[in-house]
Amino acid sequence: MRSFFFIFAILAIANGLNFVPDRPGLIPDLTKLESSEPFVWRQVDLSDQRKVWDLEHLVSLSLDDMQKANLDGAPYVNLVKIEQAIEEVVTGNNYAVVFSAEKGYPFLREPDNGRCFFTMFKSKDVDENAAPEVTKYVCVLIPGKE
Repeated sequence: MRSFFFIFAILAIANGLNFVPDRPGLIPDLTKLESSEPFVWRQVDLSDQRKVWDLEHLVSLSLDDMQKANLDGAPYVNLVKIEQAIEEVVTGNNYAVVFSAEKGYPFLREPDNGRCFFTMFKSKDVDENAAPEVTKYVCVLIPGKE
């Protein structure tokens, strides 16, 4: 019985960050979560390239951190484009980000396309190159075009 769980654990690690089948509500519409009240979630201006670069940097750091235990040959999820983002300033910054992603399979086939939703916290007291804490995440598979 133990060997079954060990094999399952190895397979889970080898698979890396998984894309699950899409269903309504898995990836939220972040425009519906923002508020006009002070100290709550605000829309990030994605027309400001500096803010987009900052978010891309945070998401990329998070993806790298989440996948650093991947085994050689495991698929790897990469950021393609930030689609929506909101932030909340507290003792650091809370972010909720929806982004398009690709899950690549080394030497096997074309990457799978997906969309991911992350909530992250970045403390003001840590280095800018430290990965934010990802508090929630989900990635869904976008079926390929036939």
